[in-house]
Amino acid sequence: MEKLFSREELIQQGYPFGKVSDFIPFGNPENEWMRSEPDVKVFIPEKDGGNNCDNCVLAVTPTPDSKELIAVWTQSSVEGGGNNRIVISRTSDGENWSYPEVIVGAYTADVPQSSWGMPMFTKSGRLYLLYLQASEGERQEPGMPGCLNGDLALIYSDDMGHSWSKPGIVPLPRCDYDNPDTTKAKNWWNQQQPIRDAKGRFVCGFTMKRSPYWGEVVGYPHEVTKIAFLCFENLDDDPEIEDIKITIEPENGLSVPDPMFEGNSVAQEASPVLLPDGRMFATMRTITGYIYYTVYENGSWRETAPMIGHDGNPVPHPLGPCPMFRLADGRFLCVFYNNPGKRLGFDSNGYPMMNQAMNVTRGPLHLMLGEFDKTGKQPIRFGKPYLFIDTDCVALGMYKQCCTAPSYVALTHWQGKTMFWYPDRKYNILGKEITSEIMTKLEEGLKG
Repeated sequence: MEKLFSREELIQQGYPFGKVSDFIPFGNPENEWMRSEPDVKVFIPEKDGGNNCDNCVLAVTPTPDSKELIAVWTQSSVEGGGNNRIVISRTSDGENWSYPEVIVGAYTADVPQSSWGMPMFTKSGRLYLLYLQASEGERQEPGMPGCLNGDLALIYSDDMGHSWSKPGIVPLPRCDYDNPDTTKAKNWWNQQQPIRDAKGRFVCGFTMKRSPYWGEVVGYPHEVTKIAFLCFENLDDDPEIEDIKITIEPENGLSVPDPMFEGNSVAQEASPVLLPDGRMFATMRTITGYIYYTVYENGSWRETAPMIGHDGNPVPHPLGPCPMFRLADGRFLCVFYNNPGKRLGFDSNGYPMMNQAMNVTRGPLHLMLGEFDKTGKQPIRFGKPYLFIDTDCVALGMYKQCCTAPSYVALTHWQGKTMFWYPDRKYNILGKEITSEIMTKLEEGLKG
């Protein structure tokens, strides 16, 4: 296997494996999986350019008997290509993973695609999978891709995901962002595994995108969006899919003002965690250059506000995933990129956005330890950032050409290890242990 060269070395050598731009070289596809120094390989595509080379939006969870880990993610040839499907892989030792099997979705563009699958084990051990089922025909919102426009679909398994029921649709409540023509499907997406709230409900972050019906549509990355939370009210009763009860809270979502387009909101991908006192805390990505947060208390969600870091200032972050996880010891971990959307001369906050700017600003990946502050207006106090993974802006995948740090990640506590699972540049699925040495450094950051 050839040496893993740095970005600077690849540029100096004249881009031996090709380039995305004069700044972003491709790495050697045979050994690029090594760049993030993983401990575990879950899935690596056999050949670049195949129909399984885009792997994203990952969830990993132990089975209720703790004998296995299962991983679920969205796979396709390339993001936005129209052949999204949900796949599952499993392991009994944390290291050797089965080849991913398709649960539901498309291999070709003539089959309806399924996106963003997330698993939920009920108290009995039944496994439900929620996902976005692309709309078809007259139900499709004009101009909207099937991975962002469609129905809430579910499927369930009573044997840990080896076999599955027929899919079913659960109607989603309408909101003020939707097309008033109720025959048109909602524009929405989810991105992270649901948590249980203090009532025992499964709660999932939910992004609502404004319908083109309402007038001028601002393009990416300033798409008009709000966050909300999808709540499953009766899943522990193991209902048939048509009997599942859901709510969206708040029904018309929460907004974050877009500093460039007055009156618009860009608030996406809420990531909730349960606090020790029964409240919930949730981060979200924005176009402001900072992470925003909200708190669920007294039966409702607060208005959004910038999340404050160790130095008393808002935490810098581009428009990219910023998930929160609750650790086994009750503390919290925030995953973010530690820059305000401006990095190495690239700016991803403008409109139109600079070419490749989002690739560059989504990195490097940092961790930040948090502890509960019961008297604080912001009920989690965070420590200093810790640099965890840097892909060095080296690209991978001939179709996606992605050079970002990991995004849409998962965390597990299983068999004595805390493992960080991640799509590597939306190509490989890998795992990296958060060791006691790393935790010590995070704790030092929390102490100041």
